[in-house]
Amino acid sequence: MDKYEYRIRLQEINTLISTRNFRDAAGVADGIDWQRVKSPDTLCRISDVYKINKEYAKSRRLLVLANQRDPQNPEIIYSLCELTLFLYGRDGLQSDLTSALTLMQNYNILQPRSPKRLILQYKMYQVSPVSLDEKIDVLQRLKQESYQPRWVYELALLYHEAGRDEEAIAECRDLEN
Repeated sequence: MDKYEYRIRLQEINTLISTRNFRDAAGVADGIDWQRVKSPDTLCRISDVYKINKEYAKSRRLLVLANQRDPQNPEIIYSLCELTLFLYGRDGLQSDLTSALTLMQNYNILQPRSPKRLILQYKMYQVSPVSLDEKIDVLQRLKQESYQPRWVYELALLYHEAGRDEEAIAECRDLEN
């Protein structure tokens, strides 16, 4: 495929994405050799299309390519780590866990103060045999650093699961305010 044909297909994909027709966008994307594409942003966008279509292996391949093109981009590392953790939780492949740990360490080096590092740690804990108290601790730290209703709700669920209903109720009340 030459550059002209690539540009036309990419424009078609972008049009399909803008109309939220992700299935057809993935179909067009299947006809492109992504190894030749240099733009990490484009690779990430198409990775998202595959992710929406639940084609996780294709999504991950494109994120790996994007990471190779821009290895210091924390957003790419975060997305790749998040997807790798999801795949480990689904498939249980030890190589996925090892890869996710490496990606998480890289992210923490690049973004040592980002609240997203705690989200990755919590997602790691979700697929690992750790105690409820360890999960609760991570979400408490996340709440202190960056209040996000989704994770406060998750914290309330963990409190309830741990039998700490008063704290769960307090978190739910906090969400209402």
